Amino acid sequence: MADIYELVLWTSAPSDYAANALRQLQCKGSEFSHLLSNMDFGADLTKDVTKLGRDLSKVVLVDDDRDLIPDHVVDNAIMIESYEGDNDDDCQLSNVAEILRKLAVSKDVRGELRKLRDDGALDHIEVYSDSDDDVLELDHNDDDFDG
Repeated sequence: MADIYELVLWTSAPSDYAANALRQLQCKGSEFSHLLSNMDFGADLTKDVTKLGRDLSKVVLVDDDRDLIPDHVVDNAIMIESYEGDNDDDCQLSNVAEILRKLAVSKDVRGELRKLRDDGALDHIEVYSDSDDDVLELDHNDDDFDG
């Protein structure tokens, strides 16, 4: 994923927990360029991605807690179920990775995420899968597609 995205792990968890999570993710092949904690931004517990100074048309925020996502960046968000670390069959991040690969060609991910949300495609990202089928198809031939 790091070949098409800058990966930032941003957590509201304490720094020792965050460092452990980062180690586990990196062992599974994810290459993160930054580890951020809400402590880096003072008392504000929200994950306001505008503070990262990146082009929001290219930012996707994946989180399990809607309360931590400010309303002005909710169009950048993919919501997932909480991961407790005790189930090796959890494929949610793999399914999100497939969505991210397809979003990578978009001029503005927010519009594509809105369409997916409106179509219900983001409502139930599979946590467990019995299939190797694609999670979803983005219609790149659609006149409304930005990519």
